[in-house]
Amino acid sequence: GAQAIGALPRRLALMRLVLAFGRLLRAEAAAERSVQASPLIEVTPSQASHLAADLARLMDFIESEEVDLSALDEIVPEDFAAHWQITTDFLKIATEHWPGYLAENGLVSPVARRNKLMALEAERLVKGSPYPVIAAGSTGTVPATARLLKTIASLPNGAVVLPGLDLALDDDSWSSLAEHPEHPQAGMAELLRKLGVDRELVRYVPGSEPNAAARARLHLVSEALRPAESIELWQRFLEADGLLPDGRASFANALTGLRVVVAPTAHDEAEAIALILKSCIETPGKTAALVTPDRVLARRVAARLKRHDLAIDDSAGVPVSRTVPGAFLDLVLGAAETNFAPPELMALLKHPLTLIGRRPAEARAAARALERGAFRDIYVGQGLAGALAALEAARGDGKRRRSTISEHEQATALKLVADLEAAFAPLAALFADDSEHKAARLADAHAQTAEALACDRDSSSSSLWQGDAGEALSVLLAELIDAGRNLTMEAADYPPFYRTLLAG
Repeated sequence: GAQAIGALPRRLALMRLVLAFGRLLRAEAAAERSVQASPLIEVTPSQASHLAADLARLMDFIESEEVDLSALDEIVPEDFAAHWQITTDFLKIATEHWPGYLAENGLVSPVARRNKLMALEAERLVKGSPYPVIAAGSTGTVPATARLLKTIASLPNGAVVLPGLDLALDDDSWSSLAEHPEHPQAGMAELLRKLGVDRELVRYVPGSEPNAAARARLHLVSEALRPAESIELWQRFLEADGLLPDGRASFANALTGLRVVVAPTAHDEAEAIALILKSCIETPGKTAALVTPDRVLARRVAARLKRHDLAIDDSAGVPVSRTVPGAFLDLVLGAAETNFAPPELMALLKHPLTLIGRRPAEARAAARALERGAFRDIYVGQGLAGALAALEAARGDGKRRRSTISEHEQATALKLVADLEAAFAPLAALFADDSEHKAARLADAHAQTAEALACDRDSSSSSLWQGDAGEALSVLLAELIDAGRNLTMEAADYPPFYRTLLAG
């Protein structure tokens, strides 16, 4: 079948659509038509990238949920705000033109390909399988997935294992979940409806039945999350389960092993969690996990554990922008977009990947020489030429400078500036030109400059693209070079655009 369009090519194609629509709105505004202010009129490439990512997610959701967009016109009444009408007009254009774009290029959407594969798998299973077929861990919230699960459940050798089905909630409240899509069990209730299975027919996998403490905990959680319309049943639950003052044993059973830590600050919270994890790790036979959607908290805990020489496996991963090569590539752009302002230039020169044909110690020494020779006194220069001029002016002016550098250090700093000029030549040439350039050309210059800066003295290659993060960044830039031929922007717009790609 047709190949699914890649994430980056799709984003760039949708970016072009967003930018084209913005140009259309500007043309209408220039013609003095009744077009009110809209965020799409003056959209920048980085903003278009964000909008393209949001649009891609929306299109995936619409296709996954099999939503009919024929009534899109009815979403916004005639007398509604004009910018809302502009938004729906854009959605109509995007959703109507996108299938044609994919067909023209022999591609399909990722969701369409996934749905097709699941449909083909269902057809294959219906023909018969000599082995047991077990689907476990899916909530079936996507219609195509629910259809596959229904096929598996209907097989004589098939089984569907549901994750965390609430068997404690009363039947009336369970039946009302269709009216409460916000409830954690609403998706599970809908899946059972699609499967045509009553909840009371669901059984635990043999050997996985919860013990008394687990049953009490499950029951308590179920009650805590029950729909608001039936919270009057809480009193009945308390009386029936012996959780009143005359029967606290059951309550204690439900909370066995549960501890509440009230932390005065976010830092104290992270410290407490880190100490608990450390204690578990240091106890033979014990394991521990931190489950949190708060990425800031997760990073704080990881940092505190690192101080104790404890490395943790973060299943969410580390954002590529926060990795060593990710930070380096960003610093390269930071130096170029600020025309080598001293803070940005020195941040780049002090990065461990910045070698510029030197050994690490030599690169750091050269950076210190440049900083002392050019930037310690009042600096009003611009670009690398300004740094060079500052070094030349300081050559015979040692008395006026706060600190002097030797002739050797002077020569080292001058050579460093010359090497920086050579390394940045591909990127600096584009930043010096105010016209628009292809995104592919900007990405290629970015990669060339980074490689030249990261090259050490003993080899023609560097460690820039090594490791998981380096490989991921290499793939990203290669895809951008390949898919960015039809997207243009000014060089000044490239750094914020590139950062949106790393942000996701």
